[in-house]
Amino acid sequence: MSEFLSVTDLFSSNAKIGLISKDAGSSNLIAHAFADYPNTLVYCEEPGKTIFLSLGFPLASCANDVFNFSNNLIIGTGGSDFEKAHLQMALQTDSTTYSVLDHWIHYESRFEFGEARINPNKLLVFDEDARDLAQLKFPHTSVFCLANKYQEAIQSQVRSFSKKTSTFTFLYIHENFTHKFEGKEYWKACFERFYSKVCRLHSKFLIRLRIHPKDNPKDFIQFVSELSGVVLSNSDLAIDIAQSDIIVGIRSAALEVARSCGKPVYTLNICSNFALPGPISRLPEFQDAYVL
Repeated sequence: MSEFLSVTDLFSSNAKIGLISKDAGSSNLIAHAFADYPNTLVYCEEPGKTIFLSLGFPLASCANDVFNFSNNLIIGTGGSDFEKAHLQMALQTDSTTYSVLDHWIHYESRFEFGEARINPNKLLVFDEDARDLAQLKFPHTSVFCLANKYQEAIQSQVRSFSKKTSTFTFLYIHENFTHKFEGKEYWKACFERFYSKVCRLHSKFLIRLRIHPKDNPKDFIQFVSELSGVVLSNSDLAIDIAQSDIIVGIRSAALEVARSCGKPVYTLNICSNFALPGPISRLPEFQDAYVL
């Protein structure tokens, strides 16, 4: 199906919907999609817990409370055992179960749990690239495409903020890719080439380094301290985007969010064998395309 649906297109006003998620990507999509829906109950772990609490969702103390409450279940698929285990349990209940596919990678492995292969009941996606990929990977499963209310919320917040500094500012959205490339962790190899080019082109600049929700800020203190003009950011994504002139990263879904806000966005990918999925594959490469 090609049209974007609202929650009320899929569920009647008296449906009781249980939400289970851990990963930040799917939690943001689920929470914003169902923020105005009255009959929900959430069971989650961090970083998802902070997201649901920030939007005022009621939290259950255990998964069984959600299963007993719901006649429809929405389960994140960030790849954690938490989400896989609860999807497996959800599919054994009488509730209709929807699995949320965020980003555009590892769709098959999201349904591999130990030696078991979990067959999703229905799939929820939030953009056309994800819809097309889901239909390709799961041709016998119903795929529903919901409007991306999370992206809309970020866009609205970015419009409400004004940039506070005249210093030319980059936002680097970190992903902890640690496989080796030319003897270095991949993300460091990408960042070092980015940083080197920035230093050549700009006499004065600021790079806001935004770590992944699963990362520990303490692990980056020394790295940042050794690089002039680089600071760790703990701001909300909308603030980080609003305060930046250029947004860069490797293949984070947040790059597409930033692009949708009208910001210039580049991928730092430097290896042609490292696949860029979905809309990220259409971003210009910083090393080749960025000029003053």
